[in-house]
Amino acid sequence: MLLNDQQQHKKFEPSRFLVFSASLRNDSLNTRLAKLPRKLLQKKAEWWICNMSEFDCPSFNQDLDGKGIIPDGATEFQKRFWQTMHS
Repeated sequence: MLLNDQQQHKKFEPSRFLVFSASLRNDSLNTRLAKLPRKLLQKKAEWWICNMSEFDCPSFNQDLDGKGIIPDGATEFQKRFWQTMHS
């Protein structure tokens, strides 16, 4: 299949990644591993690194969720996720 000029020169958007380190420990192995791809591929993608301490919230509780009670940490995580997707 041949592509027309417009399709051939279309600029592709960089990939976007929100990398979540599930550790509360400073300089944990988990956090260091989460940062590694960013160092290797920083020019080819957009990266956001987060860790659990930024989204402190309790485990999922369907009783609270059913009442529309959403912990602040979960709301912040959702906000960051959508910013990553739409920035």
